[in-house]
Amino acid sequence: MRSFQIVENKIRETDFFLEKIRETTCGKELFWGTRYYLSAFSSAARSITFALQAAMKDIPDFEEWYEQHQNKLKQNDLARYFLEIRNLCQKVGYYPLTSGHMFRDENNQRQVRYFFDHFLEDEIKSPIPREDVVTACNKYFILLLEFICECFKNFRNTIDPVQYFEYSITEGGKSLEDIEEELGFPRGWTNIEGIPYNERVRMLRQEFEKDITIDYIFEKYLKTNRFGESI
Repeated sequence: MRSFQIVENKIRETDFFLEKIRETTCGKELFWGTRYYLSAFSSAARSITFALQAAMKDIPDFEEWYEQHQNKLKQNDLARYFLEIRNLCQKVGYYPLTSGHMFRDENNQRQVRYFFDHFLEDEIKSPIPREDVVTACNKYFILLLEFICECFKNFRNTIDPVQYFEYSITEGGKSLEDIEEELGFPRGWTNIEGIPYNERVRMLRQEFEKDITIDYIFEKYLKTNRFGESI
């Protein structure tokens, strides 16, 4: 099994380019910058599910679960549209944006709102979003994050570091020495005179907690942690 970190990396990449698109609405970039960031965003977003399949391909029951949840994305107009514009950007070289609508906000700061190009209605099969680009991208990213949340909930004992640790020393039947060895430490690394078992568990749990770096994105977009639990 590949590390689930490859999925988390793609999530962070998608968030990075969405933030860059947001910046263009504040007049910090030229129109061409918005096009480039949209292309990068659509590519990064599409690769989240590719990375998910790569990370989970050897996990029992994943294929059945993935097919069921993938069908929901296939039936979603917004998800289908972003798949199409990703292909247009990468395979054709076309950026599906119109020019922006400029206005002044309440602080008299210049803002730009970009919309998707409707001249491609005959070429794109999916409904073209009527909302502005930032709003549509945000909604699409939320769809993908909800998808990944479901994966965390269903396969938490396999892909989540802390859940894996807790499962391993309870139902999984592994000893603390087994865990120490998995972490690259000598067996008995925490077995120090005077340190009780619960303290050894806490010490090892901290090593797994270091690998949790993705919750901030779920909190930012979903107001939940990676398991969909409210914060």
